[in-house]
Amino acid sequence: MLPDIFTNLQFSRTSSGSNSDVKLNTSPLSMIVSTLFVLLAIHFWGGGTSWAASSSLKAASGFADAAGLPGELGKIVYQKNTASNIQLFIIGNSHRSSASGENGSHTVPAQIQTYRIAEWLIRQHQVELLLPEGFFGRQERTGIPDAIVRHDDPTLEEALADTSTFINADLLLHRNYGIALHQVEDRDLYRNVREFLLSNLKSGNRFLAPFGLELGYLQERRSAAILQKIPAVINAEYRQGHIAQPRAILTIGVTHLDEMIKFLKTERIEVYAPPLGASGFQDYREDLDLMAQEVGVTVIVPRVILADREMMSLANLQP
Repeated sequence: MLPDIFTNLQFSRTSSGSNSDVKLNTSPLSMIVSTLFVLLAIHFWGGGTSWAASSSLKAASGFADAAGLPGELGKIVYQKNTASNIQLFIIGNSHRSSASGENGSHTVPAQIQTYRIAEWLIRQHQVELLLPEGFFGRQERTGIPDAIVRHDDPTLEEALADTSTFINADLLLHRNYGIALHQVEDRDLYRNVREFLLSNLKSGNRFLAPFGLELGYLQERRSAAILQKIPAVINAEYRQGHIAQPRAILTIGVTHLDEMIKFLKTERIEVYAPPLGASGFQDYREDLDLMAQEVGVTVIVPRVILADREMMSLANLQP
């Protein structure tokens, strides 16, 4: 069992950072096939899911070079309100399996690049607040050690590959840079998604089309709740003097990015109840607080995830 404070739901699909839009195949047959792929992928790939949203990832032309983000680490796929004083940097990543606690073939490389991207943001943009997916609680900023040792990739790989203990890029960043950790997950929604998945795995309903639609709805609601909590968390930490600048990093499964970017583009949350399946699902609409407060947002995807065609195929994305 992984500790409740830092477990991540991991089922679903990945988005590309190519210059053209990436579309999701949403036919009924492909929905069932994709759901089966997702279930097989639980042990290998991290992140969330949105079966309802078409992908909206677009490259931000020229910004990566201008900002100095090393191209070998990742790519900026979306930006908005870059001149704002309040900034949120979203890094799409990959987690260990929540079912087995094991790493997939790309988990450790993606976690290393997530660490490096966040490390660059800490150094270049003085970010002192980290908002990890699946984290519950709060760990205060401990301050930057007098002598920071920049760990090389083999050292990071050794730490992240050790499945005898729970460790990830977020915890290493807190340990090595003293960056604060803060919860933005809605605990009830998080548990609803987890319980829904586990109950349907046991009952065999995962083979039915409504399963994927209902899971997608719950995951979109979860992504929306995370985005809605972020402005208040940044503002509170800044007003209380816990961070010097109103800036934060959100680390989240790369497959949440499509729905998040959709919300950012429309400046509104719209999640529609699935047309099939159990009752109790309702359309959900709300203005996006991030945009109402003109928070700047930069979305970054690690290079190892963008480059993996098998991962893209498993996620049922078509360029």
